[in-house]
Amino acid sequence: MPSLPWPWRSELPSAPEVASKPSHDIINAVPREIEARLDGVPPPLLALSAFGLGAVAATTTAVLYARYGQRMRNGDWVPPDVFTRRRWIKGVVTA
Repeated sequence: MPSLPWPWRSELPSAPEVASKPSHDIINAVPREIEARLDGVPPPLLALSAFGLGAVAATTTAVLYARYGQRMRNGDWVPPDVFTRRRWIKGVVTA
C-alpha cells in the first residue's frame, strides 16, 4: 500500500516546482507574524489579558458544570428551584 505524502516526512514524492512559497514557509510565517504583533504589546498588559481570559474561562466552566454537569443520584436530589423554571425534565412514570 502506498504511503501518504506527509509534509514532515523526508521521502516526499517529487512534484513539479510551484512558483509560490513552499508550504513549510507559510506554516512558519503565521507564528512569526503573531510573535511580531505580540512584541508590540507591553508585557504587563499581555499578562493581564492572559489572566483575565483564563479567569473568564474558569468561571464559565464552573457555572456550566454547576448547571449541567452534576449528576443527580435520584429524584430526591432534584432541587425545588428546578421545577419553578421551565419544564426540562420529561418522561413517563413507570412505577
